[in-house]
Amino acid sequence: MVTWETANVNPVYLNGEKVKYLSGANTYRLFASMKYTLTGHFGDYTFTDEQEVQVGPWYESTFGLVSYYPWRYKAFRISSLDGEVLYFWIPDPEILSWVFYFHKDGTTTFSNHPGVFEPWYLLDDNTIVRNRTAMKLEVSQHEMMVSYQTTYNGELVWFDMIHEHASDTPTDPV
Repeated sequence: MVTWETANVNPVYLNGEKVKYLSGANTYRLFASMKYTLTGHFGDYTFTDEQEVQVGPWYESTFGLVSYYPWRYKAFRISSLDGEVLYFWIPDPEILSWVFYFHKDGTTTFSNHPGVFEPWYLLDDNTIVRNRTAMKLEVSQHEMMVSYQTTYNGELVWFDMIHEHASDTPTDPV
């Protein structure tokens, strides 16, 4: 991903195409190595900046681990803030059948709610923002855990949603 600061410059173009801002951030996801030209206009002022960017396989990044394959719930867990598991359960079959598709364009779609689109992005490698809510993220090649803080029996805890791949078919074509 590339981030830039443009202090009240609008619109901004990347390689001649107007940049779609993601959740208000000046961030753009790059999926190929190439030369990028960023231009912007503010009144009579125009700027141009060119950069050669080398991008590795996007699906090996944290972003790619989240977005490359679709996900489904595997289990739920309540953990203390120091990591002790307080409660663990497997959801019912209907919930286990739901599939989440984290698309490269920053939207999420759901098998159980066709037509619903929810924004998502990574704040950093350990934080996912879904529908404007920041949650803790742990992701590997095979499992993803998204967690948020809540209370359980009067104690501050983590509610952990553990996911596994729903399919070996990529969410978006490479």
